[in-house]
Amino acid sequence: MSQSNELPPFPENLLIAPLRVISYAKPVAVDLEEEIKLFQASKGLGFFYLDLQHASKKEETLLSDVDRLFDMAPRFFAISQEEKEKYDLTKNNGHGYKTLGQISKDDILSQSPHPIFGPAILQNHHSLLRRYIESAQSVHTVILQGLSNQLGLSPEHSLINLHRISQPSGDQIRITYAPTSSSTPGEQRMKLGEHTDFGSLSLLFNRLGGLQVLPPGQTAWHYVRPMKGHAIVNLGDAMVKFTNGLLRSNIHRVVSPPGSQASLPRVSIVYFMRPDDDTELKRLEGSELIPALAQNQVEEVITAKDWIQRRFVMRMKGFFSPETWTQTLGTEARAS
Repeated sequence: MSQSNELPPFPENLLIAPLRVISYAKPVAVDLEEEIKLFQASKGLGFFYLDLQHASKKEETLLSDVDRLFDMAPRFFAISQEEKEKYDLTKNNGHGYKTLGQISKDDILSQSPHPIFGPAILQNHHSLLRRYIESAQSVHTVILQGLSNQLGLSPEHSLINLHRISQPSGDQIRITYAPTSSSTPGEQRMKLGEHTDFGSLSLLFNRLGGLQVLPPGQTAWHYVRPMKGHAIVNLGDAMVKFTNGLLRSNIHRVVSPPGSQASLPRVSIVYFMRPDDDTELKRLEGSELIPALAQNQVEEVITAKDWIQRRFVMRMKGFFSPETWTQTLGTEARAS
């Protein structure tokens, strides 16, 4: 990525998360070896690197578009607080501004009945945002196809059918900007508390460290090292629900960048893929690998739209009673 060679080095004396590297140059829905690696990573840590180097022209365009979004981010967050608060996400169903920018796929693709156009800088980059959404969606679709293949799902029951770019969904771009920290060297300051993601897949691009995961069965947080030309992909809670716990949505958090990287503001670009709004979040039919429901277990019937909205609204309004807080958690309350 542009300017990445000018960044302070990532420290070597840290606990580093053992993420597998999946090559996008070997299509995971075609190359059996990569497909198996993808499936193992999705069952294990639920996080992996996606190597977008040496792939097709389309992936080269995606990486260059990500560079442009990194260049745009500081200018977006430099506009006045008054202007940004016109697009307060607490008033716009989770899309808008809250120290980070959240841009709806349906707004950019003109699929929302009540689009939020955002400040001028976003409107001026509409074609860039649209192209990025389409590219990220394409990458996610290949991953979903590989997982569907490994699960033994027929085309009729494929995960792709639940994630159509043409249908309304909670998909969004999130651009975060964390200013430099005033903490002393080596001190970790929380930027985003521990959580799991709401949706199906998250495609993250970052240049500085700070993302940490808690590997299963361990008590120490591990850093995820940024890698040039690679995206960091993680599975969200919807995939846990679809596979009845076979695939993993792992808990993670963001702290201040480590070492000398803390002297720079941290920017990240994420694309969240979520199921179509009308998709019911429940165990999928058609796979012998997906565990059966426990005896007498009755699944909650809820659509992706209602479930995501429930988690968002309850968190924003601070409904912290034991019952309502648990309902917002998805799978992140699991101890394993």
